[in-house]
Amino acid sequence: MDTDLLIPYNYTLETKGKNFRTQLIQLFSSVYKVPKEFVNKISEDVACIHTTSINIDDIQDGSFTRRSKPCSYLIHGIPNTINASFYALFKNLEKIEKKYSAPVLQIVLKEIVNLHQGQGLDIVWTEKKYIPTIEEYNEMVNLKTSSLFRLVQNMCYCLGLSKKKKKDYNLVYQMGNFFQIRDDYINCCDPQYWDQKGFFEDMNQGKCTYLLIKLNMIDPDFVKQYIFKECTQNEKIIIYTKLFQENVLHEIKNELLEQMKKIVETLNSYDLNFAKMFQTKLNICPIIEPDKIKNPIQEDRCQIRSDQVGKYLIHLN
Repeated sequence: MDTDLLIPYNYTLETKGKNFRTQLIQLFSSVYKVPKEFVNKISEDVACIHTTSINIDDIQDGSFTRRSKPCSYLIHGIPNTINASFYALFKNLEKIEKKYSAPVLQIVLKEIVNLHQGQGLDIVWTEKKYIPTIEEYNEMVNLKTSSLFRLVQNMCYCLGLSKKKKKDYNLVYQMGNFFQIRDDYINCCDPQYWDQKGFFEDMNQGKCTYLLIKLNMIDPDFVKQYIFKECTQNEKIIIYTKLFQENVLHEIKNELLEQMKKIVETLNSYDLNFAKMFQTKLNICPIIEPDKIKNPIQEDRCQIRSDQVGKYLIHLN
């Protein structure tokens, strides 16, 4: 019976991503000398928390695809996906309480709270049509995106046999900030990402992204026309063009390159191979001039129609 209950959760769990999380666990477990019997357990626990969060995140955002596949809730329905995800999470918390000491459980619970607090801020801002400041956005990212990085580092430190290398919270903050801003950037700018998710998908969801927060500082009247609404393809081209003309895309690209440089410098003190992998896998795509964007209306590879919430008919090309 458990297998049936967990089908929507396992669907996402078995869909492979960049594998970055696993490599990060290997890095910190090596740095802090984590016994081998704990390394796989940490991987399973973090994977569970991450899978639950992205399943719920996809529902909240109304996303269509996850790692080039239809999101779990579109296949299995919203109720099943919510229940399966939280059932898996709570079962895993029961196991964590038994297999680790109390401090490890506290680490896990704290980061789950941080994760939901950060995600909640993102949702509330959208509902209230509130455009946050850069500082507020960075704090939200530190709660939401950096939480899993912090979780990995703290679990490895707590379970490790060596405390020679102190916990570098600045590193995990920088990594979380980099991942989130890069995600906002490539959503807008990367044709390879468009092939998976569609052109500038964030604007389908009415999101307040880092790009629009930056643009709002330059031309708030323009941003008010397009933020917090589902934009058409033509509107997305207009927004992209404005971001390009106001130099926002170039400014963010330079920020990302500078962040990448600082992260790699720090990672070099941990592991040169990991630093090189980080730099290679998370490269920053170039910016395409607006008039050279060719037919971005290819986002409907997965066309979704619904008569009511939770009941979807999916047509895959």
